[in-house]
Amino acid sequence: MTERQRDITLLSKSFLLRTHTLNDPEVKASINRLTDSYSHYSWVGVADTKGVVRSAINDLLVGDNVSQRPWFIDGQKTISVEDVHEALLLAKLLQPYNQSSPLRFIDFSAPIKDDKGVLRGVLGAHINWRWSDDIIKHLRYENVDSNAMEILIINAANKIIYPEHLSKEKILPDYLSGPTGYRVGHWGTDISYVSALAPIESGTLISSLGWRVVACQPSHIALQPVYALQKTLFVIALISGLVFIALVLWLARTLSNPLERLAHHAKLVERGDENHPLNIESGTAEISHLINAIRGMTTTLIQRRQEVNDINFTLEQKVQERTIELEGANNALRLLARRDALTDLDNRLSANERLHFEWLHMKRTGLSYAVLLMDIDYFKKVNDAHGHDVGDEVLRRVAAAVKKSVRVTDFAARFGGEEFLVLLPEVKEDDAIKIAEKIRQRVENTSMPKVNQVTLSIGLAMASGAEENEDVAVKLADERLYLAKSRGRNQITIAR
Repeated sequence: MTERQRDITLLSKSFLLRTHTLNDPEVKASINRLTDSYSHYSWVGVADTKGVVRSAINDLLVGDNVSQRPWFIDGQKTISVEDVHEALLLAKLLQPYNQSSPLRFIDFSAPIKDDKGVLRGVLGAHINWRWSDDIIKHLRYENVDSNAMEILIINAANKIIYPEHLSKEKILPDYLSGPTGYRVGHWGTDISYVSALAPIESGTLISSLGWRVVACQPSHIALQPVYALQKTLFVIALISGLVFIALVLWLARTLSNPLERLAHHAKLVERGDENHPLNIESGTAEISHLINAIRGMTTTLIQRRQEVNDINFTLEQKVQERTIELEGANNALRLLARRDALTDLDNRLSANERLHFEWLHMKRTGLSYAVLLMDIDYFKKVNDAHGHDVGDEVLRRVAAAVKKSVRVTDFAARFGGEEFLVLLPEVKEDDAIKIAEKIRQRVENTSMPKVNQVTLSIGLAMASGAEENEDVAVKLADERLYLAKSRGRNQITIAR
């Protein structure tokens, strides 16, 4: 969701939306590029200041007035996100023959302003909420279903938003209204549940939704090991107590000396001196039997204690193993979140982090860096003429060519659908131009499937210490990229 927020933010601030008319074909093409990069965008469009939709994917809702929609109202002021909701009109347009299961969406919106800060319109996006199924399936433990455990997501209104089939079937108990922690109680049935809550924290905007994750499991399953241990300890203690009392009462009527010695031995065991030998002799068979019984009981207690210690050790090992597995899974997720699966380059999230790092490094050291923003010329024609499989192979080969052309210390990322970003740290403008030309020539000379050859248009900007943030150089490179496109493509345009 943070990536989607950044997508909408960057698109709303793009040179195209700031300068072109909102119904310009290039605007629609830019929107389509966004939806091509992420399949769960159900609708993306721009509306003017009166709320009339001017451009949208597949022309859905073009000409309609959306001025009363929450995303448009909030999007005029700032970047906003709306909670999960149903959109019946849009759902009918997207799946007119499946009215029994209406779609639900997450809405993102952002204001579109010109270079003077005057509002030109609002950029809005509806993301199909069913993408949550894909994510949660990758995060669920394998034994969740077998242990009757349920994973839920609830919003700030204490309503279930995941899974969809429980949103109207289950009613959350009042004791789950807290922000975090665990609870034990009933969910409107005779079955008691152990429930744990944790807030979803992912930045200021997403955190404002107040979403929480709830994991619940029937108490008789969750607490079964505890009940079993309690029962075992109770039986052992009860039997041991009864035997001990019976023996004391019986022996009290015979000889007191062996009993006193036995009592002394029991005190030693109680203090933890389990290795003290039970060397008590008696001339009666009864006392001898008693001594042997207490000796056996002591041995059994020691064995039980050792078993309990072994169980605790095993449990600690399992906890450590689960912790290591969880850390490994988290590391894998962090890597996936920063890599583009198609090209094996860094993705936009990683690029934004590296941009911020290089900007801070430049502010500290005074050493400038270069930003290369490049776009494959006529890439849409490749997809239209030869299909997305060929288009994906072209993207992979272009990415490989870019990666081979840069230095070890440079950074390359897939910045959008067919856009790539390269950062050249501590470089002068002449050297940056040489590297950009090397990239352009290598891509031009790389053999491509079906289309034989593709070319790049490149915008180059040198970062300056006087800039207020890292986005300024990217914007300059983006403007020069569009200038290179307008001048005939397959060329480098430099921001002076």
